[in-house]
Amino acid sequence: VYHTECAYDIDSDHRRKGALKRDIESLRERNGALGVIVASIRSLPESDVADIVSHIRVDDDLDALAESLRRSVNLPRQSDSQTLEADAFSIERKPALSNTSDVRQYGHTSCLGLVTEDQDMSPWSPIVPVAPLGLSWTSVTNDVEFINHLMNLYFAWPHPFYQLFSRECFLFDMQKGRTKYCSALLVNAILACSCHFSDRIAARAVPDDPRSAGDHFFAEAKRILNEYETPDLTTVQALGVMSVREASYGRDSSGYQYAGRCLRMALELGLHLSITTAENPSISPSQTEVRRITFWGCFNLDT
Repeated sequence: VYHTECAYDIDSDHRRKGALKRDIESLRERNGALGVIVASIRSLPESDVADIVSHIRVDDDLDALAESLRRSVNLPRQSDSQTLEADAFSIERKPALSNTSDVRQYGHTSCLGLVTEDQDMSPWSPIVPVAPLGLSWTSVTNDVEFINHLMNLYFAWPHPFYQLFSRECFLFDMQKGRTKYCSALLVNAILACSCHFSDRIAARAVPDDPRSAGDHFFAEAKRILNEYETPDLTTVQALGVMSVREASYGRDSSGYQYAGRCLRMALELGLHLSITTAENPSISPSQTEVRRITFWGCFNLDT
C-alpha cells in the first residue's frame, strides 16, 4: 500500500505452530539428554561418575556428553511404568468395580480403582412386572403386537445410525425379563422414539394430534428417569435415545440436555476406558463389547 518493502521473520513469533513445534522438539531432546546422563550416573561406578560430573562443570554441551554416554555405556532400559507419573496414571485410569461388577469412574483425581465401591442399593427391577416372554416393560400399553411394531421401526430407522446399545443383548434380556442390558426406562425411550415413524393412532398421545406421537411413552420414560437416578449402562443408553427423539421432533435444546447427561454419565461409568476380561475377570466379554458400543454411540451422538 505504501510502496515499502516488508519482511517478516516467522521464527520471531514464538506463538506460531512452527515455532512451538521446534521448541517442543528442543525440549524433548534436552530432556532425553538429561535422562541419559542421570541414568549413567545411577548405573556407573563412582570413579566414572566423578568424570561425568567434572565434564558437566567445564562443558555446557550436555547433548554431546549424552551422545558419548549412549555409545560407551550399557544403560538399563527405562519403561514408562518406572516413572511416578506413569504409576499415578495407571492408578487414575483404574475404575471402581462394585460387588455386582458395575463399573464407576469418577475422574482422574479420585483413584477409586484402589477400593471396592460400597453397595447401598439393591438391583433395580422393572417398574412393570415382567409378563410371559418378558415383553411387558411399559405401563402405557399391554399390546404386545404394537410394541413389536414399534421395536421393528426403531431397529429399521434410528438404530442403524445411532447404535447406542447392542441389539442382540437388549432383545435377549428383554425376552428373558433380565435387567442387565434392558430396563423399563430404555424400553419406553425406544418406544417414544419409534412412534415418530408409525402412522398408527395408538402411537399418538392425543389421537387427533400427529405432533403428540410418542409423548405418552416419553412421559413414562421421564417419570422413571426422575425416580431412578443411579447411573448404569441402560440409563446412559436411554438418555441417548431420548436425546435423539427430542432432536428429531425439533426440540434441539432438550436434545442437547439429554445428550449432555448421557455423555457425562458415560464418563462417570468409565465407558471411555478400555477394560478387558483379562484385566478384570468379573467383566464378561459381552459386557466389554456392550460398553464399547455404548461409548462410541455416545461419542457419535455428542459429535
